[in-house]
Amino acid sequence: MTGTYFRPFEKAEVRILPSGLEVAVIKKPGFVRKYAVLATRFGSQITKMRFMGDREEYDLPEGTAHFLEHKLFEREDGNMEEKFSELGATSNAFTSGDITGYLFCTDDKFIECLGLLFELVYKPVFSDIGVESEKEIIKQEIAMTRDDPDWMGYRTLLTLLYEKHPVALDPAGTVASVEDISSEVLYAAHDAFYGSDNMTLLIVGDVDTEDVFGVASMLESQYGSRKSEEVEVTEVVEPWNVNVTERTIRMDVARPIVWIGMKDDPSRFEGPLAKRRMAASVLIEALFGPSSVLNDELYTDGVIDDNLSYDEHYAPDYGFLNLVAATERKDELVGRVKKALKDAASEGIDERSYELALRRLTGGLLRSFDSEEFVAYEFLVDRFRGMDLMERPSVLAGIRLEDVNDVAKAVFSEGRVSILTIEPVQEGKRA
Repeated sequence: MTGTYFRPFEKAEVRILPSGLEVAVIKKPGFVRKYAVLATRFGSQITKMRFMGDREEYDLPEGTAHFLEHKLFEREDGNMEEKFSELGATSNAFTSGDITGYLFCTDDKFIECLGLLFELVYKPVFSDIGVESEKEIIKQEIAMTRDDPDWMGYRTLLTLLYEKHPVALDPAGTVASVEDISSEVLYAAHDAFYGSDNMTLLIVGDVDTEDVFGVASMLESQYGSRKSEEVEVTEVVEPWNVNVTERTIRMDVARPIVWIGMKDDPSRFEGPLAKRRMAASVLIEALFGPSSVLNDELYTDGVIDDNLSYDEHYAPDYGFLNLVAATERKDELVGRVKKALKDAASEGIDERSYELALRRLTGGLLRSFDSEEFVAYEFLVDRFRGMDLMERPSVLAGIRLEDVNDVAKAVFSEGRVSILTIEPVQEGKRA
């Protein structure tokens, strides 16, 4: 399979408008639904910045990007979500470490919805009263996530892996940091990061590409396209090893849940980020996937059921793999996984496991291109991180066994693995 060239039928047509706005169109002939996402390169990882010319750093409280996402939907004449609904469209938004995106999906009235999207993103209206009332909503949202084992497992694992990198920050912030957010902070963040030259508009659906470019240009003029304020973002230097190797927390769960994180640093290695990421995908598929020896043995021996899951996460300045499973035999699970990691780091994975993983990943990836949601989100994530979703199948096909084993040597070595256990609350100590 290695060396075979794969590419989905779609491709992205991309144009940069005079304002600096990047517009990308992925045509899906015959599809009724149309997706539009207007996204900015701003997320929870940016907590300090400096407007060019200013001597002092401007602190952004943790959770600013997420708070801003919420508040942009509010208008004096009603919520923007309701306006999309009146047009027969569904709307939503998301905030991650490095992206904030605003989207809608519709079968009809696409141009009208696109106009609403531009109004939503480019025309903020923040009031002190509105900001204060939103704080209570965000605090409740934060409190709800603290009772969610999946969310708490993932977020806590990141704090074990990373000592300084802001990828470990919760996008929603903390109850304390939310209190420090004001209208002034929101306007400053909008000025800095919501300029046309810092954003991408992505359209996925059966549309005319030239029409989309023309409408986008017109809407840019109508809603006041502008350049972002020039800012310098403060960067951090993250240590090579993990922050904490092991921790246990207690939550209201039926049985222990084990999270295992493996820390990479793609900036230390030569070659494209996409290649490193795909090699990591093959590695965890080969070791932990349904066709792997370890997965089969753990299931057959009753250490796990079918709940084991795994993933990889990569950006230019960080990378990590994670594994999670619920088990009544946590010590045995951890011991056998640790042994598998050690063996893979020293001996590599075998040819057969590599080939099976490559085939499974390729098939799943190509099927994913039938989902507009997958294409819309993953295209933006890849593009903002210097990768290309449309080239992902070809990159995957070019991954060699030695590429996979290079990742294993780095991320499974001493000091690169963190283990989190979520234990059930002890009897008599439940709230």
